[in-house]
Amino acid sequence: MDLDHFNIRTQKLDETVRFYEQIMGLSPGPRPAQPLNGSWLYSGKQAVLHLLESAPSSIATGPLDHIAFSCTGLSSLLGRLDGAGIPRIARAIAGTPFVQAQFLDPNGIMVEANFTDELLEETSTPPEIDGHTHLARLSPEPNRSLGTFHGSGIATAYETCGAGPLLLLIHGDDADRKSFEPTIPALARHFTCVTYDQRDTGETLNPPQSYSAGDLADDAAALIGSLAPRAHVWGNSYGGMIAQELALRHPAQVDGLVLGVTFQHGAAKEGPGVVTGALKGFSRRDPEMQERRTQAAQQFNSEGRAVGIKARTMVLGAMHDQIIDPLSSWKLAREIPNATLTMLGGVGHALTMEAPNQAARAVVDFLLHR
Repeated sequence: MDLDHFNIRTQKLDETVRFYEQIMGLSPGPRPAQPLNGSWLYSGKQAVLHLLESAPSSIATGPLDHIAFSCTGLSSLLGRLDGAGIPRIARAIAGTPFVQAQFLDPNGIMVEANFTDELLEETSTPPEIDGHTHLARLSPEPNRSLGTFHGSGIATAYETCGAGPLLLLIHGDDADRKSFEPTIPALARHFTCVTYDQRDTGETLNPPQSYSAGDLADDAAALIGSLAPRAHVWGNSYGGMIAQELALRHPAQVDGLVLGVTFQHGAAKEGPGVVTGALKGFSRRDPEMQERRTQAAQQFNSEGRAVGIKARTMVLGAMHDQIIDPLSSWKLAREIPNATLTMLGGVGHALTMEAPNQAARAVVDFLLHR
């Protein structure tokens, strides 16, 4: 078996071709007709780098689309995959002597095994079937479990999914833990995702007493402590308020920190009906419950205090946010030492629903790529 090529997705095709020509000495060469535009770059007679003109996909491993090997023993490989219960596809490439098998490694990276002049003794997967999409559908869903954490007179309902370092997801005001659901498939490949219902939300039970953002942060810290010594934290909007307090009050428990579409003082303004209606569909509260949550936000202020956040931080804003002024993200990132600012274009406040893959990819890239 020999390494055949790497395949990279890029939105900078011409620039990438020039880079590998000028820096690595590769040369563009023949490329079979394919649905997506692209280029094959050669080292001598071997096309060692395949480029696809396409945005990185959260279904794939970011810009890395797949790794390909030149192999022998097609039927043996397919038998080993089937025996191990690993989903795969196999297809004969029309007009060529090649057969390729595609499957995912434990990290979700596509492996492509290419065979020459070997017989595929089964129906060939049609060429229009995208391997990443098909295999994602075949792969088993990450294990999910429900739990209840009891502490300080509060029964906090939470859910875990995936494997890897702990990632606590803190929902917004007009939402509950389900608001992160669209991002879970992409996140759970890299993290043990923990979603939970805050006080006066969803299935969590708490006494009818007022509380502060600090109290909500203490709840989050207690939940982390019941599961692991530390966790990455992603808080959106109202959840970003809690995440700021968590990082300030319990720095030893916070690893990477993502503050999404959030604020530093006061409550967010009422947004367009289509946005607030969609968010409020997640959680129903009586007026007393909502008043307690609103009061906690109105009393919150991290201006002049966020400078004390020690966690490695990304502020994640949305250019089309009509609830939180996008300028708030810039101001927050400027105050937190060494914070990274990422602004998503064409996305509004409900970024986990409007652009779940784009938001998840930004979070994964930040937390994993130090």
